[in-house]
Amino acid sequence: MSRNRPQGFTLIELMIVVAIVAILATIAYPSYLAQVQKSRRAEAQTMLLAAMQAEERFYTENNAYTATVLAPGGLSYSSDKSAEGHYQLIKPTACDGTALAADSTCVLLTAKLLDTTLDTKCGNLTLNSQGVKNSSIGTPSTCWNS
Repeated sequence: MSRNRPQGFTLIELMIVVAIVAILATIAYPSYLAQVQKSRRAEAQTMLLAAMQAEERFYTENNAYTATVLAPGGLSYSSDKSAEGHYQLIKPTACDGTALAADSTCVLLTAKLLDTTLDTKCGNLTLNSQGVKNSSIGTPSTCWNS
C-alpha cells in the first residue's frame, strides 16, 4: 500500500528560501553601491588626469597654464560632463584658490560631483599640478586609491 504524497513546496519551505534571498540581498546591495561609487570616482580621476596632462603640455609650450585648453576627448572646462555625466570639469584656478593668472606656477583642477547623493564619501575631486590629490569630503587615500 503506497501512499500518494503531494508534489510541490510547502509554504514554510518557500518562506525559508525568501528569507535566504533577503539576507543575501541585504549583504550584496551595499557592496554593489560601493563599487558603483568607486567606478564613478575612477571616471572623475581619469577626466582630471587627462585635463592635467593637457595643462602640463600647454605649460611646456607656453610657460603658463590656461583656463581654456581642451583636454583629450574634447572635454572643455565648465561646459562638458564626464562620459557618464556624473562629474563636470570646473574652470581651473591657481593652487591658492585665486583666479588663474599668466604667471601662475601651479594650477588646481576640480571635478565637481553633479548629484551629491551619488557619492557621500568623497564629493568633488581635485588635482593640482604639483600632484596633490584631494576631495571635498573624504580623505585623499580613500577617494583616490580606490
